[in-house]
Amino acid sequence: MNKEEKVSLEFSQKTELKLPKKRIAIPIFQEELIRLKSDIINYQGNIHWSWFLFSIIFTVFVSTIVPYFNLKDTIYENGFLIVTAISGGAAMISLIFACYLSIKVRSNKSEIIKVIDDFLRRSQVEEYEDEILKRMDNWFAKNININNQGVNYREIPLKNNLSYLEFSLSSISKYWRGGIKLSFPKTYSEPVPNLRTPDSFLFHTGVNEDGTVIVYIYHNKDKPPALKESINVENPKQPIYLRIAVDINKINCYINNHLLYSFECNLELLKRAYLTAWGDGKPYEVQFEDIYYNYN
Repeated sequence: MNKEEKVSLEFSQKTELKLPKKRIAIPIFQEELIRLKSDIINYQGNIHWSWFLFSIIFTVFVSTIVPYFNLKDTIYENGFLIVTAISGGAAMISLIFACYLSIKVRSNKSEIIKVIDDFLRRSQVEEYEDEILKRMDNWFAKNININNQGVNYREIPLKNNLSYLEFSLSSISKYWRGGIKLSFPKTYSEPVPNLRTPDSFLFHTGVNEDGTVIVYIYHNKDKPPALKESINVENPKQPIYLRIAVDINKINCYINNHLLYSFECNLELLKRAYLTAWGDGKPYEVQFEDIYYNYN
């Protein structure tokens, strides 16, 4: 093994593996990937529905014409019946084939979109690679009945101001909430945190009982939401990616790789960070995965 190719291992409370950066540059821009993703979502596949429609029309036509003829000749009568049977069978086969292609195209689209989203997410964190992002273990949050919202939380082990945090959330619960809470250290010391407190910031997503995926952003305790939206997703049970990246004192909030909200903050807000989950009194389970973070 050459000197340049040696792999170094560092052991601490968390084991980190450092590998030499060897990459192949591919001239693909994020805008092109986003446009490609949009094209894939709108792509319906090369399904020849005209074959199916033609078979149906031909079957109806033949079935309508046959009764108007007094077909005494058995040969001609059988001929019409055979043509009708063949066209009807062709229509059914075309329908089954078209449905199969539609399901196959939808499945392939989902896989390709997932790969593109993962590539976009990883490409957007490249500027942080030299700092070596720290990783937390996956967290399976469940309902806690200490307060009426059932809030559960896990604190990010920061040694300085938060500079980066990303993770994915997923759940099979009918109703759930999960996200990020930032807070001034002097105002956030409850054993199980209240969600909205003075000098805080709450960025969360979740799913309503009707399957709608929502995203909310709150500043402090009593203010109305700074952002309240629903987002389009193909399957609400698929992972949702949240990320915040800090540029000096500007916090940029992303959901599924799209910049959603930015604001300038007091640096005290970056002293403490929490992953949070709750169900507003309803039972829930939320899986937090791929948790990466860093601090200055």
